[in-house]
This record gives sequence, structure tokens and C-alpha cells, in this order.
Amino acid sequence: MIVLKCEVCGAELVPATNFCRQCGSAVSDANAEKRSEAPTALFNCPPASSITQRLDPRPTGPEPGTHRPASLSAGSQSSGRQKFVIIGLVVVLIVVGVLTTFVVMRMQNANANVEASTLSYPGAATVLNMTNTDGSRTIHLQTKDPLARVESWYQSTLKLSKTVKLTSTSVVMKKDKVTITLAEEAGTTNILIKQAP
Repeated sequence: MIVLKCEVCGAELVPATNFCRQCGSAVSDANAEKRSEAPTALFNCPPASSITQRLDPRPTGPEPGTHRPASLSAGSQSSGRQKFVIIGLVVVLIVVGVLTTFVVMRMQNANANVEASTLSYPGAATVLNMTNTDGSRTIHLQTKDPLARVESWYQSTLKLSKTVKLTSTSVVMKKDKVTITLAEEAGTTNILIKQAP
């Protein structure tokens, strides 16, 4: 077997080829006609068509001002309606939440006012009425009524859960979050009311 080499670069030639695979030079020998590869043919083309030309962009959708297809219009209108409905529902939920909070707060304030008025002994002078930053409340009242009468009134009015007589002149009473301390001194009954938040 005869190994042919390229005359230009010296690379080994592949059998039955007309050019070197290494440098691209044409193979020139007597058996070139028997090889399987034919040289590239050039066709006679007009010179203008062989020049690469720049293509201008062209619109792929409808021209501005033209009518959109019905399927696209219906889809976008449906999507717009869905967004509108969702936004409307969110707004309604926010309004309902705000109104509910307002009503609950008013009811709590009304209950607190009712409780404060029921805590005050009738005819007693208010020495101190203070609401603390944590929401607790402190009331100090004084009356000339005897300790036994004041205690009896609180027992019947508030239906107290606990009563502890500390001494003959002092009593502590409790109901839920309210603690009432009564202390008699020099003909005056002091009433100290503490209400937790």
C-alpha cells in the first residue's frame, strides 16, 4: 500500500481524496481522476445576489391601529375583570376588618365605663381616678358611711368571688380582675379599687 503525503505540509493524505485534510492544498497526482471527491463547482450567479444584504426588521403582529383578533381581546378582557374582582374583594375585606375592630373597641370601652360606674360607691368622694399606661385602673374613694355598710353594698352589687377580713377595720374583696380594699379610719371609710386590664 502506497502512503501519499501532502507536497505542501507533508501530512499523510487520506486515500481517495483530492485535497489535504491538514492544510487544504489540492492533491496533484496521476490518479486524481479516480478519486471520489470532485472539486467544488462555482455557479455563474449575478454579482448583486452574491453580496450579503442587511434585512430590515418587519412587524410580526398586527399594525398599530388595526383590529386585534377576537380571541386575544376576549382573553385580556377576562384577565382584566378577574383583577378587578380580586382588588374589589381585598378592599371589601379591609373595610370589614376596620369596621369590626372599631365596633369591638367601642363595646370594650362601653363595658369598661359600665364597670367603672358600678365600682363607685354611691355618695363617695373621689380622691384619685387614674388609668395606668398598661391599661390598669386605680380608684381611691372616701365616704363617711361605716365599713360594714360599704362592704354589704359591694357584696350585693358586684357578687364578689372572695372576701377576706384582715382586721376589724379592713377588708379585701375580689371579683375577676377587680380588687377592692376597704379600710376604716377616724370615722371615714377609704375604698381602694384596682382593676387589671
